[in-house]
Amino acid sequence: MADREISAREAVSDIRSGMDEAALMKKYKLSQSGLRDLLIKLTELGLLETDKEGKLRRPKKRYGSRNFYAIFAAARRIPN
Repeated sequence: MADREISAREAVSDIRSGMDEAALMKKYKLSQSGLRDLLIKLTELGLLETDKEGKLRRPKKRYGSRNFYAIFAAARRIPN
């Protein structure tokens, strides 16, 4: 199956707004493993962090606006 592209900006926004796993899976047409892979990719990019219990939280590291936009420009489209 061909990889689809998911907007990192949109996915992070949906996650931070409180969208639950079922809604994310439906919106982005992902399986549970696909959603897990997406969360891992976003975490590796530093756009999301998890606590010790695995719950998502905002990253501790703050980026200046230039760095922030550079990160999003680089990760704007994440192959899935």
